[in-house]
Amino acid sequence: MISGYLNFLKSKDILPTVVALIVGGLVSEIINRIKDDVILPLSKLDYKTIWERVSIKEYIALIINFFMQTFILYSITYAHGN
Repeated sequence: MISGYLNFLKSKDILPTVVALIVGGLVSEIINRIKDDVILPLSKLDYKTIWERVSIKEYIALIINFFMQTFILYSITYAHGN
């Protein structure tokens, strides 16, 4: 069952599309977070809201999450290529 699924992925070249969609979603999440927490309050000159919303811990967790997921994708695609 799993080998059939992997053959399907190889034959249709679906894996690069899936990787692009996942990475695009992760980047979109980071950009939306920056937009909501920093850019929009800056456009209203509401500096107090920026300091209340921005949590360095959450941004670090977001970046670690990004690197973990992209490393897993790299590992899967590297194993797929060999």
